Amino acid sequence: WEDWQEIVARYWGYVTMIDDLVGRMLGALDRLGLVDDTIVILSTDHGDNMGAHKLFEKGPFFDDECFRIPMIAAHPDCSRPGGTTDEFVYLQDLFSSLLEVAGLEGEAQPDTQSILPLLKGREESTGRDSVYCQFNAQIQAHRSRMVRTHTHKFVFSQADIGELYDLVEDPHELDNLFGLPEHRGTQEELMALMQTHMERVGDPMRGPFMQVRHIY
Repeated sequence: WEDWQEIVARYWGYVTMIDDLVGRMLGALDRLGLVDDTIVILSTDHGDNMGAHKLFEKGPFFDDECFRIPMIAAHPDCSRPGGTTDEFVYLQDLFSSLLEVAGLEGEAQPDTQSILPLLKGREESTGRDSVYCQFNAQIQAHRSRMVRTHTHKFVFSQADIGELYDLVEDPHELDNLFGLPEHRGTQEELMALMQTHMERVGDPMRGPFMQVRHIY
């Protein structure tokens, strides 16, 4: 723990600083009388393992600590202030959402949609039963892919064997079930789902994935 203590302390120091700065911005909106005319959204581009799995920072690790990021929104017309949702959304959904807020139309994109109803507190489905994530490089090339449902996660990487986690029984992703006969059905289901996502977005990793798709 002594080796991690300074890293963790600095991380929470950053969080405290961000809290303070967000508070200053919200205070300025209040003083200027703009609270009722402003949508405030707080999110980030990635998480930090911060010691989980004996790792730190971001990288080609598809743990929830790194890829399940916060998204907090305050909309003046929100019908459920303080409400939450477990719908699957992407950070890039903000692009389509803010275009809709502005009354503009953009070109259709294969992996984004407006989530304005959710920002307003409405209990509407995004129609997604899974999310698909891509990682290509950080410092060195390391291409890997992940598909996640509400109950399971599957990871494909050219550099290692696959990863399969039961997020209900193993929420901290400590027990890799990939290749175990008793989980073959779930593994096949998620691999087929990954293939569908790859084809939907034209992922160049589809070729390497299909080369090993039926090995296990």
